[in-house]
Amino acid sequence: MLRFLALTFLLALPARAEVIPLDPAIAFDDLAAHYRRGPHHERIEVRVTRDGTTRAEPILLRIEPPDTLQVTLNDLTVWSDGTVLRLFDRQDEQAYVEHPVERRDLIGALNAAIPPLPLPQIALAFADKPDRALTDYTRGVHWSNASVDDAVRPAITTIKGASDRAEVSLTADASTGRVLGMRTVIDGGRTIIELTSQPLAQAETPPLGIDVARRTRVSDPSSFRPRGSKVLVGDTLPVFGFTVWRNDENLTEEPAGPAAVIFIRHWQPGTSPRAAYEAARALAAERPGFQPFIALIFEVGEPNESAIADGVKQEAEPIEVHRAYDPDRSIVRFSEAARQLLVVIDREQIVRAVEPLTPREPGAPIDPAEVERLKSLMRRAIQ
Repeated sequence: MLRFLALTFLLALPARAEVIPLDPAIAFDDLAAHYRRGPHHERIEVRVTRDGTTRAEPILLRIEPPDTLQVTLNDLTVWSDGTVLRLFDRQDEQAYVEHPVERRDLIGALNAAIPPLPLPQIALAFADKPDRALTDYTRGVHWSNASVDDAVRPAITTIKGASDRAEVSLTADASTGRVLGMRTVIDGGRTIIELTSQPLAQAETPPLGIDVARRTRVSDPSSFRPRGSKVLVGDTLPVFGFTVWRNDENLTEEPAGPAAVIFIRHWQPGTSPRAAYEAARALAAERPGFQPFIALIFEVGEPNESAIADGVKQEAEPIEVHRAYDPDRSIVRFSEAARQLLVVIDREQIVRAVEPLTPREPGAPIDPAEVERLKSLMRRAIQ
């Protein structure tokens, strides 16, 4: 009876999990086969530790075999269909970079356009021999062993290798071939690059490709002109590159505090914020050195620019009318929705007040109470 019980107990035990050795070349073939089928949408977190300081960055990766790649890192998006490589900056909706490329040289073109990405998925999808240069940081690595750990579900494939500078360990789902993570230790641990990857939900997947029909092609990413971050009360007023026509010259000029900067976009005749004009003129008469400053904001390529500037100048005289282009880099940095905006700065160029203005109805009289309210706001802001 005891022998029967013992045999029954042994039969009830689960099969012993094993670590199964693999040829690294075969393991890479399995992973490459996965990434050459598709599509693949992944969210990858890359953690770089250098001299004890760690920085983490999320990357969104789309691979659409056989030729299409899209990588989004912070504001930068890189897209290729195997014939061209394009770069976009989310903060600059007017420009893009484009380089011709051949599919067999896609990885080289990508590494030339931006700092090399430590993403093995790209080589697995597009390189003829991905194990030879899985990433730019693993060149020269000899892949010494690979194995499948059947003790976990899903089973995990691990591939390890080393060079004279780096030690690398890559893990993947053994049943699908999808990369789960990779750890690269460089120069004895001075630099450590770690990545973890998760499938990206369909709702989180960014659209593939960006329309370039209304964008201007520029030579390289240094030509992008990001619209900049939000400007808040207490911040230093940014340099906007305003221009003004004076003495038969187009000059660049910024407001010099203390000043009231009156931003106007989408101007129509009769809608100027004349209460703000009168308030700024009155305070300038009381306080020498206070500068009323009109910033007329145009869309890039907006028609009738000269006629609009003349119309504003006629209503605002003697205040000079300055111009700037692209609302995203000027008025939108204070307010997404405002068509007219008052920004007051002190003598140190610090923003002290931001006040949306309501466009005046054409023909409506100027409200003296509104003039006094805006004048008081300006006076308090520069005290």
